[in-house]
Amino acid sequence: MLLTDQNGVVILTSNPEWRFRATRDLSEEEKKTITAIQPYPTHDPRPLRIDEHAWLTQTQAIEETGWNVNILAPRALIDRPVRTVLAIGGATLLVLMLLLGLMMQRRRHYLDRIAFEAKARRELEMRVIERTSDLEGLNSRLRQEVLEREQAQQELVQAQDELVQTSKLTALGTMSASISHELNQPLAAIRSYAENAEVLLDHQRTEEARGNLKLISELTGRMASIIAHLRAFARRDRHAPESVALQPALDDALALLA
Repeated sequence: MLLTDQNGVVILTSNPEWRFRATRDLSEEEKKTITAIQPYPTHDPRPLRIDEHAWLTQTQAIEETGWNVNILAPRALIDRPVRTVLAIGGATLLVLMLLLGLMMQRRRHYLDRIAFEAKARRELEMRVIERTSDLEGLNSRLRQEVLEREQAQQELVQAQDELVQTSKLTALGTMSASISHELNQPLAAIRSYAENAEVLLDHQRTEEARGNLKLISELTGRMASIIAHLRAFARRDRHAPESVALQPALDDALALLA
């Protein structure tokens, strides 16, 4: 019994010595194909010559695969009952067909499994792509929200600065009458001391005149201190918030109210 493929090479036989041998001459194209895909253990199958005078051959073609099933019987057995020979050949052919059907079924299951796995991989890749796109969109929205929050924070800080500055100017406007009084008193005193010092100098009372000048210097120092406190209070603070001593701030406030 022989099972040959489309190249005429024996792939299944009851005689191990005939396996992977060519029952006909192979063309150069067939040899190149065999070398390329390597369907057999050998690249150049040896020829198999069957003596037609010694063997009686019965061939059955399998159209789906291009294979051929060959039943060989010694011609010496021709004298035996034909029915026995045909029964044996038919049984053998049936077994071969069953084996071939099993092989084709396994091959079909294998191809179906490969197709299923390929489809599953494609679906997984599509889900990964969609998930990646969703994550990129989420990251973009988060970045935009962070930028908007930072901008809102900056606007809030700026508004707070403007409010503080407005409050300072409002407070200065409220205290303007008191500030004017605080400055007018030293100015009037300076004028009085200056006029008095002029009279004292005319009478050669230099020590008393020097005392008046000293008082004038103290009054101008007090006025300069008041103006410095006002300028410090009205100045727009550009520095970042930081810890400061509370006592100097209280002293400046008391100096403005003194």
